[in-house]
Amino acid sequence: MCSKLVSDVSSVINENTSSFITNHNKKEQLVPWLNDSLKKLIKVKEKLRKKCKKYPYNLSLIDNFNRINKIVKSSVKISKHRYYSECLKKCNSNQEKIWKFLNRITGRYKEQKVNCINNEHGIKETDPAQIVKAFVDYFTNTNSTAGSIPNINFFGTLNTSFNEFNFLLSTETEVLNIIREMNNKRSVSCDNIPIIIIKNNLDIFPIVLSNLFNKIITEKYYPIDLKTSKVIPVHKKGCKLTVSNYRPISIPPTFAKIFEKMLYNRIDNHLASNHFLYPYQYGFQKGVGTQNALTDVVEIICQNLESNKMAAGLFLDLKKAFDSLDHDILLHKLNSIGFTESSLSLIESYLKNRQQYVNINDIVSEKKSITVGVPQGSTLGPLLFLIYINDIHKLPLIGKLVLYADDCSIFYADNDIYSLECKIEHDLVILIEFFRLNKIDINFSKTKLVNFRSLRYTPSRNLNIKIGDITLHEEESVRFLGIDFDRYLKWHFQVNSLVSRLSALNGLLFKFKYRIPKGVKLDLYFALAHSIISYCAGIWACNNNVDKIQVCQNKLLKNVFNLPIRHSTFDLYYTNKILPIKSIYKYQQILSIFKIKNGIGNVNIDLDNYTHQFNTRNRNNIRVQRHKTLQTSQRISVKGSEMYNALPNEIKNISNYVSFKKALKNHLLTSAELNAALSS
Repeated sequence: MCSKLVSDVSSVINENTSSFITNHNKKEQLVPWLNDSLKKLIKVKEKLRKKCKKYPYNLSLIDNFNRINKIVKSSVKISKHRYYSECLKKCNSNQEKIWKFLNRITGRYKEQKVNCINNEHGIKETDPAQIVKAFVDYFTNTNSTAGSIPNINFFGTLNTSFNEFNFLLSTETEVLNIIREMNNKRSVSCDNIPIIIIKNNLDIFPIVLSNLFNKIITEKYYPIDLKTSKVIPVHKKGCKLTVSNYRPISIPPTFAKIFEKMLYNRIDNHLASNHFLYPYQYGFQKGVGTQNALTDVVEIICQNLESNKMAAGLFLDLKKAFDSLDHDILLHKLNSIGFTESSLSLIESYLKNRQQYVNINDIVSEKKSITVGVPQGSTLGPLLFLIYINDIHKLPLIGKLVLYADDCSIFYADNDIYSLECKIEHDLVILIEFFRLNKIDINFSKTKLVNFRSLRYTPSRNLNIKIGDITLHEEESVRFLGIDFDRYLKWHFQVNSLVSRLSALNGLLFKFKYRIPKGVKLDLYFALAHSIISYCAGIWACNNNVDKIQVCQNKLLKNVFNLPIRHSTFDLYYTNKILPIKSIYKYQQILSIFKIKNGIGNVNIDLDNYTHQFNTRNRNNIRVQRHKTLQTSQRISVKGSEMYNALPNEIKNISNYVSFKKALKNHLLTSAELNAALSS
């Protein structure tokens, strides 16, 4: 039934909508903003120029040429404005698309084609067929050995006290809502069915797909047509000739995306009702993100430093974690959390006999079977990975564990460096065995160890961990979830990295100073600059180092509004209602306090013990934790609480999150607050 439905829909689409999918190989016009009317004007101008050269003393001819020349210049400016505005609006604030467009029209764009790769013998391969073969072989081969399941409950981490779980049948309304929530992407898999086609036929597809999905659930069989994915290699970092420096992004069939979302909702509800996921796991969950994880990390480090101890952080890098997930082990773990035989059969059918092929530059590899792993880019894969790795928090570890999907970090505290090393080595031995049993490899070449310390204390030596052939040396800094941590929490590396990126963007925008309307440039600022300035600014933008970023932000905005460099900075922010970097820091810190106080999101900081309970005018204030140094005062339970307490009572009394955000931003844009942020 599924095969026939997919083939029927694909054939109809191919027959009637062949022009729907854009042909990216089509050559672009050299001067795309040059329209027909403008061409005619330019021809008239050139004819007049020749006549002026022939009759240089004909004043009326010269006046006529000057008049036409002004019209041409004005028309070119208008045409450029219109063209750039339309192109940037089509980008829909997508950073990748915006950067590609800007780089292309400035001549800096290089098409991201993989034309050369090193094969397994280290020899450069330029044949397109051999390139896709190298990728599909690497993405399929995970060096995982199939066979009997090891004793994965060796540490007693699996719990069997869960309610039974069965997949409920779908309804037409549910399928309709899922389709409506999906993004209008034009990317297609092997089925060649864009989601927009399904959205344009909502009177048909919800009924058909609901019946199809119910048949799949009833028969406990996942059709092979929904298990074949197209894989696009995306470069991560490092040498572009090395296959291992690419991440496989799977594009499953469109019907599979809808069905996976339905399965995801059912499994997620089961996990939530049983409080299954580790509270310090922040990956792929609603309402939480990197800022929640980083807030907890800084809180843990500062609490350890506050007790006059060294605070070491071990940041593990798991090698091909998603691609190494063992199917039999996963099914065993699903069984331990209440999945019945019928639900396990459906998940097993979903996992087994999957196929994938690599598509690069329209060259397609052969299809290869996948025996392990879950597809990156799928809806259900990340949730299954969270289930797979969740019991790590039940290990007898000494350190404090913080997870973001496969990004694993453990934190330790001790006065003595030798004792600190013993604690790390104790946990590392357990973790190595845990990951071995779960058939996941730790990449020790990318694993980082940082010893966070007080500015007033210098250890006698650096940390040095050695377990068998494994050696870890202490690093000066580490990049975790997009933020650069240094050992003193002074954020120098983070600020310098950001200044470099903002300076490059400022130079690029300067080239378009008079080519793009102010409104479009402002959109560019928010899409490209403001997004990276404000990313987790409530974590790191806490000291005077951010003055460098403030200067970059000022230059960017003056560039956007075509203002002179000596224009009033206060007027710049006050008139345009934009928060400077220090106000963004304050805004995010106070919002985090509001969320914790009102139980929104998942931040593992308890403020109830510090809330003033007496019936006074300051009863809504939070009792600020004591701190000994400026270094440890940057954590949210100190600095965030102080800034929250300083708010006017009419703002603190607001209980609605959206209303509180609006009132807080308006408060930070008052002249007094702006002056304080820009002058401090």
